[in-house]
Amino acid sequence: MCSIVILKKSENEWVDWERLLRSTYSEDGNPLSAMCIKTGMGFQTISSSFIALPSFKSKLNKNKPIFRYANGSPDSTSYDDLKI
Repeated sequence: MCSIVILKKSENEWVDWERLLRSTYSEDGNPLSAMCIKTGMGFQTISSSFIALPSFKSKLNKNKPIFRYANGSPDSTSYDDLKI
């Protein structure tokens, strides 16, 4: 699953995105419609990542890209920063 969202966020606010990507909640009860998929058939999310890119509109923008990766199911594996 891939999502692209354009937002202005500080580095400290990525916790909310991690919480969303870890969610196994599904409004309709179907695990295949959750962000983090877990089924009894062995089909599941096995890793997760997100990338935050600074705005390209401002040359004065000092923000650096952020790449966070969970090497395993994100509901049971923490996200780590990767240098890019």
